[in-house]
Amino acid sequence: MGEDMFVRRCLLAALAVFALAGAPAQAAPPVGSVTELIAPTSGSQNSALVLGADGNVWYTRFLDATIVRVTPAGVATEFPIGGGMPGPSGIVAGPDGNVWFTESAGNRIGQITPAGVITEFAVPTASAWPASITVGLDGNLWFTEYAADQIARITPAGVITEFPLPSPGSKPYGITPGPDGALWFTEFDGNRIGRITTAGVITEFALPTAAADPLAIKAGADGNLWFSESGAAAIGRISTSGAITEFPVPDGGAEPWDLTTAADGNLWFSYLNRAAVGRITPTGTVTDFAVPNGPTGAIGTGPDGAVWAAQFNSDRIARVSVTPPVAPPAPPVTPTPPPVTPTPTPTPTPTPPLTTTTTPTPAPTPTPVAAMLSGVSVGAKAVKLRISCARACAGTATLKRGGTVAGRGRFQVAAGRTVTVTVKAKRRSGRVSITLDTGVRSTFSRTL
Repeated sequence: MGEDMFVRRCLLAALAVFALAGAPAQAAPPVGSVTELIAPTSGSQNSALVLGADGNVWYTRFLDATIVRVTPAGVATEFPIGGGMPGPSGIVAGPDGNVWFTESAGNRIGQITPAGVITEFAVPTASAWPASITVGLDGNLWFTEYAADQIARITPAGVITEFPLPSPGSKPYGITPGPDGALWFTEFDGNRIGRITTAGVITEFALPTAAADPLAIKAGADGNLWFSESGAAAIGRISTSGAITEFPVPDGGAEPWDLTTAADGNLWFSYLNRAAVGRITPTGTVTDFAVPNGPTGAIGTGPDGAVWAAQFNSDRIARVSVTPPVAPPAPPVTPTPPPVTPTPTPTPTPTPPLTTTTTPTPAPTPTPVAAMLSGVSVGAKAVKLRISCARACAGTATLKRGGTVAGRGRFQVAAGRTVTVTVKAKRRSGRVSITLDTGVRSTFSRTL
């Protein structure tokens, strides 16, 4: 896929941030039901979005080189980037409290503060075409250089290091942090999934299907990595040990594209050439849900727990319900006593007293969901952990050095959000284990 095809991918992405941030709360409709909204700016070609650390929604506009901030009340502020047509594309909430984005055509990485102050950092390799960007568990930002066949790291201070891929012509596109502490990425033309450690060691895994054209990649709640195969009409899953399984979508001519982890614990994805969105469970069961007005592009989970997808042929946005509605409790029924029929008074017979024991019916317990560790930063007296969950979760974070507990902290995360938890622990370099216990235990090994 050349740069022209990459531009097509960027231009197809759109999300209704105004509607997402300011929509009033309503009763949950049935799973897969779609509400459509007209995009606020026709033809604006919005790209990816992210929920910032400031509680606002931020998104990029590819064609008019603008970053947009939208408050929960739906008030939008636009911040022009300037400098011709830099083509802002990927976007992520950074570990420093700012929002970071790629400028694909401008060959820069941008940083914007919550107040809207923009700083840009030039990518060392000319015409590298930076594409997707994410935050690594090392506290740095990592991005793909689509045209340069490189993975790059940028520190919050703006220092960029580039790591060439072993195979030329790979065209890396999507990137995400994995549960093993490494970064995982797709190689569109190379037909591979790549893994890079925070030290820059790269491992590649060939896909079983030729010309599968992998695009987006996301970490699932099941501890695996999931990716779209736009050329094979399938969703792929790869374990951290490299075992790959492919799950065909119902329509053999469909092109799955973007992916998001949703509040129901499944992954939802969009189609470039079908008027539908898909849902895939951790066991690989795929279900499609029709969207009335055309194919879908960028997809993400909103703060309301629904999935939002662009409909790029109609300037509409689809909001798709992912969780079943909760039925209201039935009104209490007052039993009608039976009529009393007079009977002769019997001769009383002594009997031992009766003891009645009432056992309360326990309330249903929701199935716990695994927490994901998406970032670690170290201070003088504390370690800060960035924790996310596919559904709302709460639990305990425990940091150990060897077999000794170095610190603990409690966390509570809303569905689809990320929180920062501070664990008091003395600063000391070395290997640590971090266990996130929500009822489901997930343990991560990190070097501080």
